Amino acid sequence: PDGSIVALGGSSATGRDRMLARADQGKVPGQVSFWDARTGANLQTIEVGLGLVLSLTYSPNGKTLAIVNKAARAPGNSSVSITLWDVDKGRVKAVFPFPNASGRFCAFTPDGNVLAFDCSDGRIFLVDLQKGAPLPPLKGSAGGLLTDRIRFTSDGNRLIVRHGQPPSITVRNWRN
Repeated sequence: PDGSIVALGGSSATGRDRMLARADQGKVPGQVSFWDARTGANLQTIEVGLGLVLSLTYSPNGKTLAIVNKAARAPGNSSVSITLWDVDKGRVKAVFPFPNASGRFCAFTPDGNVLAFDCSDGRIFLVDLQKGAPLPPLKGSAGGLLTDRIRFTSDGNRLIVRHGQPPSITVRNWRN
């Protein structure tokens, strides 16, 4: 209701079982704050760019936070980047730019090795996180409809995309 984006996750390696990541859209664009979910203590606040934070997604093991950030560019010209934040070390692991792309959501495979990012033109970008390299994008079966959810199945073989108004679901094997 207040325009914030939140994600709950964390890593037992830090001694913090659960950590809340929060981006205040209306207050400071490009800023993400981390809070201890048990005590409510503010642990850290980081800057990931000048544009709005669009979504926050923890990796399955809770050690990485993917931050989808819209770049501050000229009107009508969009660009998105995904910053991977190392929760244990409190620093940036990698930044993946997606020039001339717009989208909001990303998802990790259950093993945390691949990241998928939706694009508003229906394409889905994939990144091999072990190699730090992009994989061939999936052509848009969503027909260019804006995605509002993206997830991998529990076995990691298929990608589930919810898109359009009224919402419809596309399930596809992303590996071939």
